[in-house]
Formats: sequence, structure tokens, C-alpha cells
Amino acid sequence: MKNTKQQKDTPLTRLIPPELSHLVSDRPLAYGEVPDEYDKLVASIVADLDPRTAIETIMAKDLADWSWEASRTKKLRATAFEAGLGDAAWALLGHAYKSTFEMCALAMIPDEVLKEQLACMARKALRPNTPESETIHELCVTTGVTLAQLAFKAHELALPTITALEANLERLDRRRERLLRFYEERRATKAAMARSLLAREAEASGRPVTEIKSDAA
Repeated sequence: MKNTKQQKDTPLTRLIPPELSHLVSDRPLAYGEVPDEYDKLVASIVADLDPRTAIETIMAKDLADWSWEASRTKKLRATAFEAGLGDAAWALLGHAYKSTFEMCALAMIPDEVLKEQLACMARKALRPNTPESETIHELCVTTGVTLAQLAFKAHELALPTITALEANLERLDRRRERLLRFYEERRATKAAMARSLLAREAEASGRPVTEIKSDAA
């Protein structure tokens, strides 16, 4: 899946000096993904984190990118079984399905086309409350393969992909947790330093902290 980096004014580019805007202006979108949806995610994260410095803005960008990638990975995980089902149908029923065309003018249909046809029928056959495909039924009778065996084979073939996607999700979750923890600690440290400076100024001037805060505002 090829990523395309689209650059444009975003909620992040307005929070960082122009000479650094290239660090936060790209959209790491795969083919078919919608830029506006990514921008809405960025705007939501900006509203939550309220970045006030360049480093905080870059951190917000990282969090947005990792959250976007996690969403994409979840969608891929949801479709992994269907991809495995196509491979399973071809592995278990493909030879029988292909042989039905060998004695007619359709014998020259490429395997890739036949595989996709078979995959579509297998997906429909395993959907709840969907009439069973007559062709799939006939192929199962011919080969002795049951729909349960077809589903098991699909899970078996999809498992490596699902495992890899799960590992990627765990990696992204760990990254986001570390970043948010660092972000919170950074904010807490800055707040503590500000309170310390106010206290020292109040002590040196003999004025109450509230009064100094009011002057600064």
C-alpha cells in the first residue's frame, strides 16, 4: 500500500514557525484515504493537547500520524479474513471450479479471474442470513469440503497477516502511550517551574502571588 504525502495548510502548520512548517504539513495518506478525515483527527488532537511550542506541535503531529496508522491497521485486520477466504476457496475448491470451464469456450479465462469469482461466492456463502451459493454448494459436494472447513482454512491462511497487524497495533499503542506520558510530564514540569518562579518573585517583592499573576495577565 503506497503512501502519498500531501502537503497543505493544516491545524498544525498554523502553530509553528513558517520555516518549520514542513515538519508537520504532510498527510501520510494511503491510496483512497480522505484528507479531510485526517485533518479532522489532527484538529481533534490539537484541541485536546493544546500545543504551545514547536516541540509540542511536532509531538501532536506524531500522535496524529500514529493514530491514523492504527485506524488503518484496524481496517486491514477487519478485512484479513476475507482475503484469507479467497485464498482458501482457491486452495480447496479452485481445481474443481476451474475444471467446470475446461470443456467449453470459457476455458481460457485467467486463473486470477476465476479465483476472484470463487472468492466472491465463498464470501457470500459464509455471510450470516445469506442464501448459499449454488455453485459453492456443488463444489463442496464434489470435493467433500464443508463450509466449516473452508472457514477454518481461511482463518489459518489469514492468521500470519492478522498476527502482523496485531503486532503493529501494539507497537503504535506503546508509542502513543510513551508520547502522551512524556507530554504530560513536560507540561507538569513547566507548570512546576512557573509556580516556583512566581513564588520567588512574590518573596522578593513582598507581593502576593495572585497580584503578580494579575499583572502578568
